[in-house]
Formats: sequence, structure tokens, C-alpha cells
Amino acid sequence: MVFISVLLWCALVLLFVYRFYLNNIKRPPNYPPGPPRLPILEDYGLLLLLDYRHLQRAAYKLASFYKTKVLGLSLAGYPTIVVQDGTIARKLLTRREMDGRPKLFLAKLRQREFKLRGINFIDGPSWKDQRWFFLRHLRDYGFGRRSEQYEKEVENELERLVEQLTTDQRYGYERDFLQPDGAVKCPDVFLIPLANVFLQLAIGERYERARAKSLVQ
Repeated sequence: MVFISVLLWCALVLLFVYRFYLNNIKRPPNYPPGPPRLPILEDYGLLLLLDYRHLQRAAYKLASFYKTKVLGLSLAGYPTIVVQDGTIARKLLTRREMDGRPKLFLAKLRQREFKLRGINFIDGPSWKDQRWFFLRHLRDYGFGRRSEQYEKEVENELERLVEQLTTDQRYGYERDFLQPDGAVKCPDVFLIPLANVFLQLAIGERYERARAKSLVQ
């Protein structure tokens, strides 16, 4: 009876070791070299240990350790490829099988239905439909062709921005992006000019400096 118990425990340990090998050490066929997956945090935890402030530097250290320009990692259960060479990156990005976008958890949080939506987060037929809708309406506002009227409006907004930067604060809301010593906060300082350009294209109106506070709220 004791022998059977010992045998069962040994089989259980061997099964656990084999399962750990399959999930953490064994790599898929043709997968780039890289570290084994750690429990819970996987390779993300290893990147944090190497350089938690600059993950790209941590990936560079791992690639140098494994002497490879293409590093294979596992981040949150997703196989991840990190390319450390510009030529290889360009070749990969031009291949058809590399097209598409990852299913990001944070992108799903944007919707109540917890679904991926928006031209920046989807691919496939839905992306084609939204791209067609987006471009069709942009062409109505002159996308793809020059317009002296719109160029003049943009030029006028830039002149008003330069005037605002060369004068002192006139209104309270300007303290958020314009300091008395001349320092400005980017990109906040560009919000009003960009919003005015868009409003002129959409409804033919703009907000003067005195009442532009609502554009940055």
C-alpha cells in the first residue's frame, strides 16, 4: 500500500514537472529564442526585474544575452515578438501575415459591451467599412485635394497662436498651459487652434480668445 502511494506521488510530481516544461520552458516550433516563462507575471516580470522604468532597455538586455535580434517573449499569455533591428522590422511589417491588430484589454474597456470598436483597434471587414465611411466624409471636407480657404484658416489660427504666445496671460484659463516666464505646456497649447480649425470646417464658426475656455474644459 505504501509502495502504491509513493508511486502515485511520483507520477503526480512527474506530471507537474512535464506540465511546467510544456507551459514554461518548451517553445513553439520556429519561435525566436528567449527566456522561459515565469509563473504568474511570465516574461513581463522578468522585464520589470531588469529595468522597470524602461522596458525597451530590458528587452534589449535580454536580446543581447540570447545573442538575437528577434526576441520571443510571453506577456500575459500572449506570444510576443520583440524586434531589435530596423531592417528586420520593416520586412516583418510588410508581410501580409503580420497585418492586423492585437485584441487589447484596455481597448475593450472603452465600450459597455466589452467589444473592440474604432478604426484604430479593429481589423478585417469591420475596419474596411469604417475606413470607407471615414474617408468618404473626409473627402466632403477636402481630404486629398488642396483648398485655399482651409489653408488660409489654418494660417490665421497659427498667427493667433503666435500672438497668444508673445503676449501675457489675459484670461484665467490660460494659466493651465501658458506661464508668465514664457514656458508653455504641450500639447495643451495647441488644443484651441486645432479645435477652432475643426469647428470652422464643420460649422463655419470659431471661438475667440475671450471665450475659448470651453474648448479646453
